[in-house]
Amino acid sequence: MVQSVIITGSSGFLGRNLASRLAESQQTELIQVNRENGFDLSVEGWTRKIPITQANIVFHFAQSNRRRDFPEGAEDVFRVNIASTFELLEWSRKHGVKRFIFASTGNVYKNYSEKMTEDSACAPDTLYSTSKFSAEKIVESYSDFFEVINTRIFGLYGPGQKDNLVSNITKLIEEGHEIKLDGDKGLSLTPLFIEDAVEAFIKLSHLPLKNNKLTLNLAGDEVLSLLEISKLISEITQKKFKFTKTKKTSKLFLGDNKLMKNLTGQKNLVSFKDGIRKTLLENLLNH
Repeated sequence: MVQSVIITGSSGFLGRNLASRLAESQQTELIQVNRENGFDLSVEGWTRKIPITQANIVFHFAQSNRRRDFPEGAEDVFRVNIASTFELLEWSRKHGVKRFIFASTGNVYKNYSEKMTEDSACAPDTLYSTSKFSAEKIVESYSDFFEVINTRIFGLYGPGQKDNLVSNITKLIEEGHEIKLDGDKGLSLTPLFIEDAVEAFIKLSHLPLKNNKLTLNLAGDEVLSLLEISKLISEITQKKFKFTKTKKTSKLFLGDNKLMKNLTGQKNLVSFKDGIRKTLLENLLNH
C-alpha cells in the first residue's frame, strides 16, 4: 500500500537526506515542500499549494534561515517557525494525516550542567529556541486529532551541511583561521551523524505510540569538546590548527539518547571519527 508523505524544508540538510532515503521506496508518494517547488512558508495560505488532498505522515522540518538576524529577522522566524506550523497542523487535521513529526532543537532546555533528558526543564532563551518550543507546544495540542512526535536535535552534522558548528570548524581549520575556545576545551556536545538521524526518523514514522504523543531527544553517543573535534578534523585533513582560549566558561550542549536508542532500536551509531571522515571525503569529492 502506497503512503503519502509530506516533508517541509526538503531542500535543507535534514530534509533532503530524509527525502533521498524515502524516494528509494516504491511504497511512498513523496511531496517535497520547499522554495524551489514554489512554497513560501512565511506567507499565509501556503498550504493551499499542497498538491494532494490526503497524507499519511508529515515531517515538518522547515525553519526560518534568519534565526541569527535579530530583531530584523524576528517576523520571519515567527511566521516560518510558529505560524506555518499552526497552518500545517490545521491542514493535517482536515486532510486525514495520521502522524505529524516535528524537528525541534536541544536548545529548548534550561541549563546544560549535565546531559539533558526528555524530562529536563525547558527554558528557551533566544528567539529561535523560543519559537521552536512554542511550535512544540502547538504540535502537542493536536494529539487529539493525530499522533504527534517532537524531536529535539543535538549537534547534527554530515556531508553537504553548511553554516553549522562542525562545518564551520572544518572550514576554519582548512582555511588556516584561528579557533576560539571558551575555557580549556570549548563547547562540549553530542554530535549526531546525518545517517543516524535519518534512520531515527524512518523508525519514528511507524513506531507505536502511547497517548498519541512523544517528545524525543536525537543525539549521538559521544561527548566531544570543540578542542577534541578540532584535533580529529586536523588529524584527518593533515592541517594544523591554531586556537586561543577565552576567559569565558566552557558550555555543554549534551543530549541524552537512551530513549531514542531504546525506541528506535539503533544500537550502533556512527562514531564521530568515522562520520567526520565520511563528511570530509564526500565534501571533497563534491567540491
